[in-house]
Amino acid sequence: MIATEHFVFIHLHKSGGSFINAALMRYFENAKKLGYHFPVAELPQSYAHLPLLGVVRNPWGYYVSWYEFQKTLKEPTYIWRVFSDDGKLGFEGTVQRMLNCGQDRSTVHQLICRAPESYSNTGVNITRGHLRGLHEEKGGWYTFLFKHMYGKRPIQIIQTENLRRGFYDFLIERMVVPDDLRFYIFNAAMVNATPHGHHVEYYTPSLMESVSKQENEIISRFGYAFSPES
Repeated sequence: MIATEHFVFIHLHKSGGSFINAALMRYFENAKKLGYHFPVAELPQSYAHLPLLGVVRNPWGYYVSWYEFQKTLKEPTYIWRVFSDDGKLGFEGTVQRMLNCGQDRSTVHQLICRAPESYSNTGVNITRGHLRGLHEEKGGWYTFLFKHMYGKRPIQIIQTENLRRGFYDFLIERMVVPDDLRFYIFNAAMVNATPHGHHVEYYTPSLMESVSKQENEIISRFGYAFSPES
């Protein structure tokens, strides 16, 4: 979560937000880090009057990015350890467990037991208290994170697939584009991007359908589809 004098950016995990974070801290003189992956519920009252900006990505792509990113870490998060059974399940087994996280009491219990009581500066940064709400989630893990991060407050969402243009248009609407920021937005390399193939290469038909069903709320709202073009 980063606050500027014009708006607050809420950073949903593995959805392109690191690029926006870097731009804000580099080009907005008074930008202030309020917390690492903090949800909107943690927004200090002194910033509550500001517009909110968030990001979202194709759920099929999210699971690929998250899985491949965790594989690169020497110390994956406890979330990875629980969902993947310490890497034993592979991509399909791990994602299936994430898609049915709210209905699997054993998985929820393991997550809650391993989660921290308070915030840190690493990983998804979700606390034990927040994970207790997972029992009520009927969708997949990404939908749970989306709702957790953004709550019910009005927020403008940029899709990762159109991140640069969406971010630029958001700034232009508010007439806040610091010097050289336009060049940075359209030319700088992405930040914290994980190398991997296109998401269509990772899915069996059954897993593809499971994502379609469990993440339907996000897929329908933002017009996502399972295709090489998305």
